[in-house]
Amino acid sequence: MDFADRILVRPAEIIKWLFLRGKVKHLDLEIGFYDMKEFADGYGFICEREAVGKDE
Repeated sequence: MDFADRILVRPAEIIKWLFLRGKVKHLDLEIGFYDMKEFADGYGFICEREAVGKDE
């Protein structure tokens, strides 16, 4: 899980956090940006979207 690696948290911590908020996910499912942002904020990180696309 790339997100977990970036913020140095075990993927199980993220899954547990989501579960406690009523969201059932597992390691193979993609987690939405807003869930990642809320989780990162709780750990003192800033979560921003990366621009993906062609440079003009």
